[in-house]
Amino acid sequence: MLDKTSKNLTVLFVEDDAIARTSVKELLDSLFNNVILAKDGREGLKLFEQNKPDIVITDISMPVMSGMEMSKKIRAKQPLQKIIILSAHQESKFLLDSIETGVDGYLIKPIQKEQFITTIQRVLERISLEIENKNYQKNLEKMVQTQVSKIKEQSDSIMQQLRTDRLTGLSNKEQLEIDFIKKPPTEMLFLNIDNFDQINMGYGFNVGDILLSKIATYLDEEVEGYQLYRLNGDEFTIMFYSKGITEIKEFANRLKLAIYNKVFIVNNVSIRITVTMGIVPIPDNSICVPYGSAHLVIRDARELRRNSIAVFKFNSSSAKKQKDVLEWAQKAKLALDFDLLTPYFQPIINLRTKEIEEYECLARIMDQGKAISPFFFIEPAKVAGILPEITRRMIEKSFAVMEKSKVAFSINISDDDLKEGYLDEFLDEMCSKYHILPQRVVLEVLENISDYDASDAIKQLEELKAKGFKISIDDFGAESSNFARVQKLNVDFIKIDGSFIKDIATDKNSQNIVKTIIFYAQLSDVKTIAEFVHNEEVLHIVTALGVDYVQGYYLGEPKSELVERH
Repeated sequence: MLDKTSKNLTVLFVEDDAIARTSVKELLDSLFNNVILAKDGREGLKLFEQNKPDIVITDISMPVMSGMEMSKKIRAKQPLQKIIILSAHQESKFLLDSIETGVDGYLIKPIQKEQFITTIQRVLERISLEIENKNYQKNLEKMVQTQVSKIKEQSDSIMQQLRTDRLTGLSNKEQLEIDFIKKPPTEMLFLNIDNFDQINMGYGFNVGDILLSKIATYLDEEVEGYQLYRLNGDEFTIMFYSKGITEIKEFANRLKLAIYNKVFIVNNVSIRITVTMGIVPIPDNSICVPYGSAHLVIRDARELRRNSIAVFKFNSSSAKKQKDVLEWAQKAKLALDFDLLTPYFQPIINLRTKEIEEYECLARIMDQGKAISPFFFIEPAKVAGILPEITRRMIEKSFAVMEKSKVAFSINISDDDLKEGYLDEFLDEMCSKYHILPQRVVLEVLENISDYDASDAIKQLEELKAKGFKISIDDFGAESSNFARVQKLNVDFIKIDGSFIKDIATDKNSQNIVKTIIFYAQLSDVKTIAEFVHNEEVLHIVTALGVDYVQGYYLGEPKSELVERH
C-alpha cells in the first residue's frame, strides 16, 4: 500500500527543530516523492495554501504559530484534510485538543518507525479509498460521454442509498455528518426509545424492526418541517438553527406527549413506547456531531427517570467525569508506554503473631516523583481496555521485588484478566523466572467476579488454586454479598470491605455485619482480613471480634520498599 499509493502523494512536514526535521524527512523521502518542509505553523499554513498537500504532519509545539492552531485553520478551510500530530508532550490536554480538532493520527516523540509507518498506512488507506471513489466517477464519465445525465442519476441514487437508513428510509448517520459539516446547527435534539431492548427480547427482532419503521414514519410526520435522522438502533436526532433552548424544550415536550399517547400496532399487538430526549447546544466552530454529549445527557436524564427531557451542560458532573476518564485513560496508557507503573507494598499483620505475614501489592503511577493512587486510573484503564496489561506489569514488578523476600504477597486480579485467560500460563512463567513458590502468592478478586462467565472464572481460579496459589475475596460485603460464592470459589481469605471497618467504632450496624462475616468465615475455615484499620480503637475492636489479619494506615502505609518488621 505504501509503495503503490504514497509515491504519488505530497506531504507537508512542519517541525521547528532542525535535527528532527531532517531526521523525519529522511523517513518521509523513503515513502513519498514530494516532501515539503516548514519550520513553524505560519510557514506551514502558507505552504499548505500554495501546494495543497495530501497529508500534513506537524509538531504540536512551535514558535510563531503552534501545530494545533495551524491544524485548526487548515480544517476550517479543508474539513477532510488528513493531519497527523507529533508531540513530545505526554499530557492528556494535547490529546484532547487533537481529538476536538479531528486529527487522523497522534504520535508521541521520539518517533518509533513501526508506529509511524502504521499511522501513515491508516491515513493512506483512507486516501486510497477516496482516490478510488474519485477515479470511479471520472472513468464512468469518460466511458459514457453520451449518457452523462443517466450516470449522474445513477451516482446520485447510489449516494442516496449510502446515506439513507434501509430500515426506516430516513437520512442516516453518514448524511447527518455531511449536513453537520456543511451547516453546523446551533442546537440538536437527540431521542432514544426507552427499553427498546426489552421489546426486541420480548417480541423478537422482526417485530422490533417493524416497530422501528413505524416509529420512524410517525416521528417524521410529527416533526414536519425538520430533518429527522436515524442514528444507531433506537436513536434519532434533529438539527435546529437559532431556535433557542426554551423553544426546543416546548417542541420536545409536545413530541414526547404525542409519542406517549400513540399506540403502534405490529402483528395485531398493541405496543406503547416512551422516549428520553436530550438537547445539546452546539458550540461555535464545531465540526463534529456531539455523540458523546448526547450519550451523557440521555444517560443523565434516565438516571432521574425515563420519558424525560434534559439539556446538556458543558460543566456538568457527567461531562467532567467523561473528560476525567479520557484524561486518566491516556495517562494510564502513557504510564505503560514509559514504564511509570510501580508497585507499592502495604503490610498485612497476623493478629496472633503480631508479625507481617503478607504484603498487598498496590499499583501506583509515578508522576514527577509523586505516586498516583489507582483510585484515579483503574476504572478509566478498564474502560480503555488496558487493565490486563496493567495487571501483567504489576505481577512481574511485584515478583521481582518479592524474590528478595520470603513473605507472602497478594496481587489484585480483575474480571478482565480472567476474561483474557492468560493468568495460568503467565503466573507459571513468573514463578519460574523469579523463583517464587505459588504458595506465597495470594490472588485478590472481587466478590462479584463470578458474575462474568461464572463457570469459566471459577474453573481458572480452581486450576490456579490446585497449583498452590491462594484466593482472597476483596471488598467482601460491598455489593451483593452471599456466602455461597465464598464456598463456590473455595477461597482462603475474606477481606472485609473497608466501609464497615472505617465506621465500626461508631456504627452498630457495621459491627454486626463484621461479626456475621467473621462468624461464617470461622465456620468455613476461611481467614478474615480487616482493611482500613486507621486508629488504635478500630484495631482493638476488630481484634476483639476475632479478625485474623489487619491492614491499614495505622499499621503501615503503602511504601515502594518492603518493611520487614512490624
